[in-house]
Order: sequence, then C-alpha cells, then structure tokens
Amino acid sequence: MPWTPKYTVPEGQLRLICKLLTSPGSELEVETVCINGRVVRTYKNLPASCQAVWLDAVRKYGSREYSVFGGQRFTFVDIHNRILRSAAILREVYGIEKGDHVGLVSKNLPDLLAIFWACHLLGAVSALVNFRLFQHGMVYCLLKCDCKLVVLDGERADILEPVIEDYSMRALSTRVVVLQGENAERQRNGMQLWTEIYGGYTDDPSTVLSRVPTIHPDDDCLIIFTSGTSGGKPKPALCTQRALLTNIFNTIYSISAVALRRGAGSDLDPGQPISVLCPFPLVIILSIHSMVGKNLSRDANIAMTVVSPKLLATFLGSRVVYLDEYNPEQVLRLAMKEGIQSITGSPQLLRELVHVASSKLVGNNLRALACSGGPVRENFARDAQQAFPCAEIRYAYGMTEATGLWSLISEGDFAARPLSCGLLPPVNEVLIVSDDGKVVPHGHSGEIWMRGPSIMKAYYNDPEATAKVMTKACAHTAGSHSYRTHVDCQYRMAGFKAETSEYSVRKVFSPDLEKDMIIRDTLNISSIMLENALLEQPGVLEAAAIAVPDEREEYVGKTTADSLLAAVNIKLPAHAVLAMIILRDERLPRSGFDKVLKASLKPQAVAAWKRRLALECES
Repeated sequence: MPWTPKYTVPEGQLRLICKLLTSPGSELEVETVCINGRVVRTYKNLPASCQAVWLDAVRKYGSREYSVFGGQRFTFVDIHNRILRSAAILREVYGIEKGDHVGLVSKNLPDLLAIFWACHLLGAVSALVNFRLFQHGMVYCLLKCDCKLVVLDGERADILEPVIEDYSMRALSTRVVVLQGENAERQRNGMQLWTEIYGGYTDDPSTVLSRVPTIHPDDDCLIIFTSGTSGGKPKPALCTQRALLTNIFNTIYSISAVALRRGAGSDLDPGQPISVLCPFPLVIILSIHSMVGKNLSRDANIAMTVVSPKLLATFLGSRVVYLDEYNPEQVLRLAMKEGIQSITGSPQLLRELVHVASSKLVGNNLRALACSGGPVRENFARDAQQAFPCAEIRYAYGMTEATGLWSLISEGDFAARPLSCGLLPPVNEVLIVSDDGKVVPHGHSGEIWMRGPSIMKAYYNDPEATAKVMTKACAHTAGSHSYRTHVDCQYRMAGFKAETSEYSVRKVFSPDLEKDMIIRDTLNISSIMLENALLEQPGVLEAAAIAVPDEREEYVGKTTADSLLAAVNIKLPAHAVLAMIILRDERLPRSGFDKVLKASLKPQAVAAWKRRLALECES
C-alpha cells in the first residue's frame, strides 16, 4: 500500500541510515579500494565471484524450487546437476577454461540457464547476445567478442546456418551447439546438437568440482552489448565479477534503507522465498541480475523486482518463472497460477500490464512491481499503484556500461518525484558536468559522469570507443576515472537533505537522452515531454515523438480537427507543439531491449510529412 515514510528525508535520517547499514562489521560494510587504477568504494563482504554465489546457494537452498520454464520445474539441486554435467562437457569436449568467451544467443531454456552457470563455475566469460537480432547483427556481435563456443536455440541456428561457413572461417576456433527446443533436433551444417553431446557424456561430472579455478572479484565475468539504438552498432561492455555482483548489494542497501524509513529495525529477519516473474530473455542484463543471495526480509526479497530475476533470486533462494515471449495476458495468467509476488519489466511492458490488470488480477499476491530499461512517463507510478494497490512500485535507473542498476527510487518517493532516477547506493558516485567540463550547480543540466565498482572494465576490443567514455583522472574525479554517459540530466536536491560528508545524499534527474532531443528554431524539445502528453490521452497506449527535417525549422503546422492533436498541444509550450500525429493500430517496432526503434519509424514519418507539405502547397 502507499506509505508515508516514518523518517522524512529532509529530517536528515538518510546519512544516519547509510552509516548504520554500511558500518564496520555489517553485511553491507563499505571500504575504499583501488581497482585497475580506479579508486572506488566497494562492499567489503561482497561474494568473490558468480561461482561462489552459486555454490553457496545450492548448499543453502538445494531442495527449494528454483526455476519454472513452462511445465518444467527445477529445484536448486536439479539445476546444479545440469550445471556440473554442462561444465564437464564445456571443459573436456570444447576446451573451455577460465577467461574463455562463450556466446549465448537463445530464448529462455533450462539448458541455457545451466550453461550460463556452468561458464561461471569454470571462470569463463558469458557473452550475452540479444537473440532478437537479425543475422548480420548476430554475426557482428559474436565476432566482436571472440567467442570460443557459441550456444544457440533452434531458431537462432536457422538464422546463422546460411552463413555458418563464412562465420566459422572469420571466427577461427569457434564451435557452435544448438540447444533442445523447437526446431532444434534437425542436424545443421557446422553445428552440433547439445542433446547428443549431453546425452553421450559418460564420465562422472561431479569431478569437475575438484578442478574449478579460483576466481577473483576483478576477473572478467560477462560481456553485455549495448542496444545499438544510439546511431551505431552494439558495443560489447566487458564487466568484472565485482561489477556484476555489486548490484545485488546495491539493491539490498536501497530496500533496507526504505525499511528503516518505515521504522523497521536494522537487523532484518530472514523471510520466506518469493516467486518472481521474469519476462526478459536470460541474455539481457535485466534478466541476469534477478538470478543471484540470501533471505533478508520482506523488503529485501522485494528487491528482486529491481535487479531482475536470475542472479538475485539465486542469492535469495527464491523461485523464478521464465517466459518464452512476453504478452500481458500470459503474465496475468501466470501471476495467478504461480502466485507471483514480484515482476520486473520495461516501461512499455509494464504499461501494457497495468492497462489490462484491473479486471484480471483480483486476489493476486503481487507485492512488488519494478520498472527499468527506459524512461517512464510522469504518471506511471500513480497508474501502477491504482492497478496494483497492494504492490510497491519502484524504478531503477541504469545502463549497460554500469552493469545494469545505478540508482533506485521507490514507493512514496517515486510517487512524489516520478521523473527522478532516485538515490544513489553508498558505493556509487555521480557528477553532473557541463559541456566545458565544469561541475554544474544544483538545478542545472549537464552530462552524467559515473564512478563506482559496477562500471564496466572497457568496451571489449574497442579502445577507441572506450577512450571516448572513460575519463582520465582529474580533480573532478578525485584522482580516479569516471564513465561519461553522454546522458543529459538535471541535478537537484529535490527536498533531500544534502550532506557534505563522503556519504553525500544526492538525487539525480534524467529527463531525456541527448540523442533523443528534438531541436526546433534553436530550442531543445524533450521527446519524452511530447510522448508523455500523448500518453495522457485516452486510447493511446504508446507513442514515439520523432523529428523530421524541414527547411522551415520554425514551422509548427496548421491547426487540424484531430481531437488528439488539439488535446495534446494545449498542454505543451508554444515552441514544442506537435505538427503531425501518425496513428497506427499495431505496436511500434522495438529492439530486443524493448526500446522503440525510432530510426525505423522515421522514413514513414518523413514520407507523411512530405505528403502533407505537398498537399498544403497545392492548396
């Protein structure tokens, strides 16, 4: 239910809460370390590796149900047995060792989950490639990250098969296996069936545990690709074990701070495991983060909606229900059938869910709904709370280069500041910097510079791209390096008490991406502002505001009789009024990261604009 914090932020308790939760001897104790030349704060008790997380989880939660794929159900021990066998095959059949790269391109399947953990048992690096990419995009990503082995599902195998010989020559030592599933049993040129390799392995897989390597916090862990929607090709962000796992503790810290503001004690009692729905593919970072801890409390368990279902669920000993393809009806059906208490989704997915939820989730167990992966419209928190009155609504801001989560806002704070990115965890730091490299004062806009242990190591095999976003040590960055996000935002205190100590409390606003800015007559127009205005209108489920080239840059367009256009423009400033709206019945095209592909819509918009101008000239 909506809540009013027992300790309001202006009363100053955040600094005390931070010190309480991160004090020496606490689980979230913070220390300052030097990582590859970068001085950062980090969690002292963070698990050393994903390998350590999994082995600890299977010892604690062995008989608990861990994952559900359609009609298939698996306990921690069930998946562990698959992991051991998969790890033995990876090492003995395919020669996978610590540091080798394994490409994963598949929809959600039990074998994919087992192979993911098998890679981390061996210290291999999982290269997660968006399975919705077309052939050329898939090949580009796999070649870019130097995969020694590639794992596909049947559909991806069909896409890659026509170019497998060329790919294998360019990739040199790469071998390709196809997982069991739809269309998977057909033999394909240059590929092996995983079921045959898996079924034909006759040695004792448990011996793999006697030879697992020691994995350190700053060893390579994961390659995750940017969406590529910023005008270029996807870039491979190389992340360390520490970078990936830090977000577990970041989330636990954020949720624990909320619990303390409610008036709960600092010693969180263990709670019961919860059921989490993961609508994302396992190969997307939002999905990976939900897998990794231990039971802390109702509040800490709800954190799983923020860091997604796989990593954190493993860490917390909870259960994840996976989807093949997302649709609101299926989510609602599974929410009731499986007693789902926590759902994480992109803004668009959750907007659709909220749209159909009121009449179909009566008596549901949903306790938390978390949004991430893109900006939210201004009334999202309000609408979501109305649709799910018993759930706590949260928004996580982050990006691929920060290994997912960076800051978090929840509950009453989210309702009061719906466009805010939230409060920073104690190990994350932010500067808002102007174009001339100066730190901007509160209330002014600038570019976000990030520093923290979850920042990527580099863009793999791309020093030029890395150099463009990683700053060199300077006074601004306290003698360390920072990641330049190229995201335009505003820096505000927003009623939160500012502290000058090392645990300063800051609130970051990111109303728009610079790349998404529309410019008219030298004035910047936020595309999100236009889209929010449209989304307020009845019957509009999604919207994308796109700029079209026009010689008369100041041209606004003639008034039309369209009720939607008229209703929206009265809410917009004069320089930002919409000139044209194109309606369509089908969903807008989206990337595998659920971002609207405005580039693919632009030709349609430009053509409609030209037709409009031609008609006006004729008249």
